[in-house]
Amino acid sequence: MAIALIPLIGTFAITPGAQAQASQESTAMNLARARLEELHGLTGAQWDALGDSATTTESGGRPYTIETEVAGSGDAELDPYLKRVWVTVSWSDARGTPRQVALATSVARRP
Repeated sequence: MAIALIPLIGTFAITPGAQAQASQESTAMNLARARLEELHGLTGAQWDALGDSATTTESGGRPYTIETEVAGSGDAELDPYLKRVWVTVSWSDARGTPRQVALATSVARRP
């Protein structure tokens, strides 16, 4: 019986840490998606002014940094009405290890 219980006890010990990490990653992905949705809604002058930026927000008592990198308008490879956008969300886990998720998209200029 002890042989069967030892792996189960180890699983329960790891689960809270894995749940916390998954929760943080889910929060970061949601923040990145929300930023991309915000960017897809830009029109006219807002789109023209779109550039690199960084903001910090807090969720669950943990700070997350949201960085936006933009390429386009002047890039010879890109349509003049299209910008490539990368959103990277960074945070530190409970052990202080830096973590990040990144998403990319293209944002077209709307009238």
